[in-house]
Amino acid sequence: MIVNSLGEIKRVTLQKVWKSGVPDFTDWLAMPESLDLLSKELGMNINLLETQAGAAGRFHVDILAKEKSTKCKIVIENQFKVTRTTDYECLGKLLAYVSEFDARIGVWITEEVNEEHRRAIEWLNGHTDADYSFFLVQIKAWQINNSSVAPQFSLIAKPDGWSGISANGKVTKTAVQQLLFWERLQAYANEHGQELPLQNLGPYNWVAIGIGHKYARVLLKLNTMNAVIVTGLNIVSDNLYQFLYQRRSKIERELGLRGQLQWHNPPSRKLSRIYIEMPGQINNPDEWDEYCKWLLTMAQRFQKVFAKHAGEHRQRNRKVKGKAAANGNHNTLPAVVFPTPATATATMASHSPSVS
Repeated sequence: MIVNSLGEIKRVTLQKVWKSGVPDFTDWLAMPESLDLLSKELGMNINLLETQAGAAGRFHVDILAKEKSTKCKIVIENQFKVTRTTDYECLGKLLAYVSEFDARIGVWITEEVNEEHRRAIEWLNGHTDADYSFFLVQIKAWQINNSSVAPQFSLIAKPDGWSGISANGKVTKTAVQQLLFWERLQAYANEHGQELPLQNLGPYNWVAIGIGHKYARVLLKLNTMNAVIVTGLNIVSDNLYQFLYQRRSKIERELGLRGQLQWHNPPSRKLSRIYIEMPGQINNPDEWDEYCKWLLTMAQRFQKVFAKHAGEHRQRNRKVKGKAAANGNHNTLPAVVFPTPATATATMASHSPSVS
């Protein structure tokens, strides 16, 4: 077949397709076929709950949704017009809505993306608790000659290790392996008469175990990029980290890991880590029991040892605060705030050059 002429594809501004962000663009995005497009790009199954849901005083969230498989609430904030002022306003509202609706997933959709956008979302994913996930999505509109306009979503920033949940409600191949591995770990512990209270058991690259301290928990992680399996303690209090670091020789001796732990406390981040790695990939189920044995051993040691020392840290702080209060000084210890989305806005300006 001979083609005499070809159409010219061109990008169309959103303002030419939708007159306004609310209600025009939001109403379009809330349609099932539109959410399906977004779901495929993000690797999840988004079900609409409500548009323009009331929250945070005079503001209303553009779209409140729920992820079908995990039942997590999703907040979607659309940025229709891009200016430096609307950048900050949109990000701030996204965080406020995540907190107000107790959502676990925040999605920021914008037509134009710059480096500050990407860094802000990466900062959030790096500084907030691992239960929260933030995504930056760019939307473009395309047209061939005078044809209908075709929208295109592009995922710009996502949480580290995100493997996604497909739009048909089934987890991806990598996520399936992760879920099966964690289930095998739980079964392995039960078979050996050991208690292993895993949190966040799902198709993710990590699971957590509490130690009775709100600023720290044990994290077991599958790092497929570096082909290692990790047992670590994640800490969101510099005060606690410094307390543990001063005891590092004693802690490593009690863990039976003298000289083997990595102590990581970057000055530009609130999250500190104490961890140990072993080489491993989960693509061969025949090797899973070997990894499960190591993870079970390390997890139990970490939970026991760090729970003890974190408890002593809490008791020490109570005594110091009690003495300070008796002396009329209520500011002896620096306040440490767990970086949830509700507090991320307040700390962002002082910790991230990209949004200062």
